[in-house]
Amino acid sequence: MNNKGMSTIELMVSFVIISIVAIGMFKSVIDLMDKVEFYQHNMKITVLKGSITNSLQGDLVNRKLYKYDTCGSNCYDITFQDLTTKRFMVDSEKNLIQYGGISDKIPEDFIISGAILVDITNKAVSGDVNDSIFRIFIPIENKALGITTNINVVHQYDSKDMGNLPPL
Repeated sequence: MNNKGMSTIELMVSFVIISIVAIGMFKSVIDLMDKVEFYQHNMKITVLKGSITNSLQGDLVNRKLYKYDTCGSNCYDITFQDLTTKRFMVDSEKNLIQYGGISDKIPEDFIISGAILVDITNKAVSGDVNDSIFRIFIPIENKALGITTNINVVHQYDSKDMGNLPPL
């Protein structure tokens, strides 16, 4: 017999194959959308980290650190050798990081996940070399996406090179 049409079984097999391919493609699209969301969040926090680090490092290199003082909880006044002072403050409740006159909001779904550390470590070394390390550390986390990142500013300098200022 010469059938020119499709049987019911052929039609069902074709439908099943098309359904399997469609489900696989749908799952791939969902996975891709999740990755796009992950990378968008990661990009936002990377831009924030870069902005804060760049501002701080620029001042530390160009103006040279003289000292820092605590001005409250997670608040620090950083004084430079030109005797200008900039305030560095982290507000965990509002998710804000402020440096100088600039406020940066931490992206949505990210939180400050631990203690903020600001310190100076002095090393005993001989000669005219960098003997001190100024460090600012802010732990940031997005639990929903599993992103843990830190703002970590590290500046090495010579504590004996204070220009015309008295040593601390």
